[in-house]
Amino acid sequence: MQYRCIILSDTGEKTERFMSAEDEHDLRRKFQGSPAILLEFSEIAARKYTIKNHLNDDLILQFTESMSALFSAGMPLQDALAICTEISAKKQIASLCTELLQCIRDGKRFHDALSLFSPSFSSLYIALVKLGETTNSLDKIFHKLAQYLKRNREIKQKIMQALAYPVTVCATAILITFFIVIFVFPRIQTIIEVFNTGTNASDIRQNINLLNNSLWYIVGAAVMIALSVLVIIRLRSLSHSVSLTVDHLILRIPVIGTVIKILCTSDFAFSMEILCSAGIPFIQALKQSEEVIANTAFREALKKSTDAIASGMSIAASFTRQNMFPGYVISWIGIGERTGSVEKVFSQIHAYFEHESTVLIANITSAAQPVFILIAGTLIILLVWRFVVPIFSLIGGL
Repeated sequence: MQYRCIILSDTGEKTERFMSAEDEHDLRRKFQGSPAILLEFSEIAARKYTIKNHLNDDLILQFTESMSALFSAGMPLQDALAICTEISAKKQIASLCTELLQCIRDGKRFHDALSLFSPSFSSLYIALVKLGETTNSLDKIFHKLAQYLKRNREIKQKIMQALAYPVTVCATAILITFFIVIFVFPRIQTIIEVFNTGTNASDIRQNINLLNNSLWYIVGAAVMIALSVLVIIRLRSLSHSVSLTVDHLILRIPVIGTVIKILCTSDFAFSMEILCSAGIPFIQALKQSEEVIANTAFREALKKSTDAIASGMSIAASFTRQNMFPGYVISWIGIGERTGSVEKVFSQIHAYFEHESTVLIANITSAAQPVFILIAGTLIILLVWRFVVPIFSLIGGL
């Protein structure tokens, strides 16, 4: 519940503050042992926010760029949201700004208001906005976020462009195969039954039945796998132990695990670069960076490293101990530790892994093109070899 509180500070100054508490007793307990005195309070009526549909990446980027420009011009948060509502050409962005502005007026912090629109805004986005509020540097944070989102959009566009043709060819071949199995093969079987009952006809019938059964087994297996993935995702969101186990297994999958580890390292370095440049102490920056990591196993390794550093272990040794972080990270942290400027190396680490992720994804998409085309070609060759040739032979013997 939200409360509007009038507080008397130890200097005798009255201030207004919006606070969250379970009830009135919980609110009063928050001031026990504090020099501040709660003079009066009133409950803020709960408001139902009209949360819109999920916003796509382009809309989030446009919103971020607009807010970055307004913050850079020295606009305070509420004024920036109000102006963004008026000038935005997209109804979804105007509606988003209206809802966010209402949340702020109701006493919510900016990052809490953004979390209402999850998953439109990622955990990294919300965590960095929270940092910007804490350090009073929303202009720098939104400038960095705009660059980050723009780069991600460029990568996704390159992937889509590279895979558009081979995926279309493969999907077309699969659809043609199902069309033949569902509509063409039954008619062929009818023709065979009427005109021929020889060995060729029997072989063709067996091949048709075998292909029919195989395709439906594949469809059934795909449905079961999809359901299993949905169940695992649900359990992962409810249980930390399940999430930790699943994410450990994901990181061990060839190629996929490598990509995820590089992306997590890039996000971690990006967060540390911003935190350290804002003057946040190193240990505190590590703890706040845990919030931006999507993979639970990677985040747990970072947490253990942070605890080890806080207990007196060297930074490089604590990272090496976890067997999770790439050697490049450990090497540069070791260099920074020796030179007394660990905070400065994260810009180098972020730049390196940003480039690595771009190159790796480009290589994967390039390798995927011939794979999809090979799958499509294999399906066509199998259909011709197992069915078209025998059918022509059968027709020639009539």
